[in-house]
Amino acid sequence: MSGLAKFAGELKVKVVKVEGFAEKSGFFVKITLGKEKQKTSTKNDAGGSATFNEELTFTKAAEDKVLHVEVLDSDTMSNDALGDVDVDLSATGNAWYETKHRGQASGKVFLAFEKGAPTPAPSSSRPPVSAAPPKAETPSVKGLDLNALAQQKRALKLEVMVVSAHHIPKTDMFGKCDPFVRLEYAGMVYETQVI
Repeated sequence: MSGLAKFAGELKVKVVKVEGFAEKSGFFVKITLGKEKQKTSTKNDAGGSATFNEELTFTKAAEDKVLHVEVLDSDTMSNDALGDVDVDLSATGNAWYETKHRGQASGKVFLAFEKGAPTPAPSSSRPPVSAAPPKAETPSVKGLDLNALAQQKRALKLEVMVVSAHHIPKTDMFGKCDPFVRLEYAGMVYETQVI
């Protein structure tokens, strides 16, 4: 899977297996992405290799470009480093990644990647949609540039829910009104049912 460097959202990293390490009583894998750190369970009496098949889920920001992977020996006094590797997310895929310890090859770890839900664009940059349209104005969606949305190259789904309307003037000759909402978007006109 390539193209993870620009992706922002949920990133699932599956630690499948480690092998080629000096025999240790137990070890685990710790992964750092940005400021977020997670680790697998410890595999005791695993020898020099172990199968984890554990999925770690991170919230990846667009600026997170490197995944730091460490294989550590689990000791009661301290966790000793066995090897580490920086995975470049611009050219990454489901593969073996060679680790080094003190400049020497120390083993390898197999990682699998899966994109989850993307992070939605920040909504703070747009003004809020007004709840009630001003008097004597055609009802419309305020604060959104619908034409700009229509011209974007990717498909978007815009859902508008009319919740309520207040202070509607009585406009017909019997002193009633027959309210409905009209929405014009990308050259098309949508109207709700008359209430």
